[in-house]
Amino acid sequence: MLILRARINKEIVCEFAPPVGRANGKAVIIASGAPTYPKCAFIEKFARLGYFCVVPRYRGSWESDGTFLQRSPEIDIQDTIAQFEKGFVSIWDGVHYRPRIKKIILVGSSFGGPAALLCSKHTKVSSVIAVSSVVDWPEIENGVENFTFTVRFFREAFGNGYRVAKYGWKRLYAGKFYNPATEIGKIDPKKIIFIHAKDDESVPYPAVKQFAHDLGAPIITLNKGGHLGTRVLFRKSILQKIKKYL
Repeated sequence: MLILRARINKEIVCEFAPPVGRANGKAVIIASGAPTYPKCAFIEKFARLGYFCVVPRYRGSWESDGTFLQRSPEIDIQDTIAQFEKGFVSIWDGVHYRPRIKKIILVGSSFGGPAALLCSKHTKVSSVIAVSSVVDWPEIENGVENFTFTVRFFREAFGNGYRVAKYGWKRLYAGKFYNPATEIGKIDPKKIIFIHAKDDESVPYPAVKQFAHDLGAPIITLNKGGHLGTRVLFRKSILQKIKKYL
């Protein structure tokens, strides 16, 4: 199966895959964690289930232009949603894909969770699945991926894979930027389901459980699993529980 690439607003590089076989009229946008490798293994899985799947690279990361954390990654996901009106032009062969989409599902994993949550009130978004999602950046200081660790790890392990804004990390961990906890009015609890493991050492579970409770959104709790990724969605037990959100 061929995974295609397109540009969004001339800046964001995305990978996408049209549905394999019969389309179901739904699209999945994956707001990935960070840092992560740019290849998403789950585009094909969603495409084979009938979804039009798109995975954007945040501005300032990997092949995308711009500066990482200069603007909220929420804007990158908003721009991806808007791209469905224009369609996606495959860079490889110039084919223009204009899918007829009735519902858009956002899957936000870890760092990408806030982007998905903050876009939940978008009229074209039908549901949001937040996997091991950050809900309050200052709370991350209680986990293993605190400010000092994150800054060093991004710089040393990923280099120019992420071109971070000068004050990007400080603004992020201060909690007033790209932070669901301080923008709770922008979030629609009726569209959201959380999936989180109790033994997550990167994004501590208690803060997420409390946030889901305050928001009035359901949470699927796993006793073990650590810092979960998108892969968890394809477990049979989890798929059964999130069917209505998909």
